[in-house]
Amino acid sequence: RRLVSRTAWLRCAWPCHPQNWSCQPTRRLWYLPIFCGVALATVPARGDIVNDFSGNWMSVYDEAPMGQSFTAVDPTVHTISFGVTDFNWSQYPDDHKLTVILRSGAGFGGAVVGVVTVTNIPIYYDDWLDFVFDPPLSVSVGSTYTFEIKGETRRWGVERDQSTPDTYLEGHAWRLGAVWSGVDLRFRVFAAS
Repeated sequence: RRLVSRTAWLRCAWPCHPQNWSCQPTRRLWYLPIFCGVALATVPARGDIVNDFSGNWMSVYDEAPMGQSFTAVDPTVHTISFGVTDFNWSQYPDDHKLTVILRSGAGFGGAVVGVVTVTNIPIYYDDWLDFVFDPPLSVSVGSTYTFEIKGETRRWGVERDQSTPDTYLEGHAWRLGAVWSGVDLRFRVFAAS
């Protein structure tokens, strides 16, 4: 009996593997489709989107209306987060809030799916800011949605990709009401657990 490495066995087990030039599946692999089917059936349905990178900041107020489109990968949206920084706390010390409006479709003309306002953003804030929808929103998997970020002053900024353009291929950043091709915000979309 000849010994083969685990990777060689896998190349033989999968006739469509790109490195499979001479292997053929053996009769001992009759259980492989059953095992794979069980493994796929136990994968959790929860799907999160995480577009995390380091980039430049832009003003929520000056770029309005601004936001990010995405393609839903789970039938629920529980939390939308994005990188937020405190640009001008000394000029606008009483502004501690941002609002997120989730709309169906690409852009800001679609039906409103949900709205959340965070009203207690602390001074010098520079981190992920979570907008929690309670109860979670229902969305259609594979459909496009856009969240709009609204601020009342020039205090708040959000992070966008700079050195690695177009980090999220299933959507785009929006600024001044139009798509910003090749640019995305630093954002996360979490499904209900």
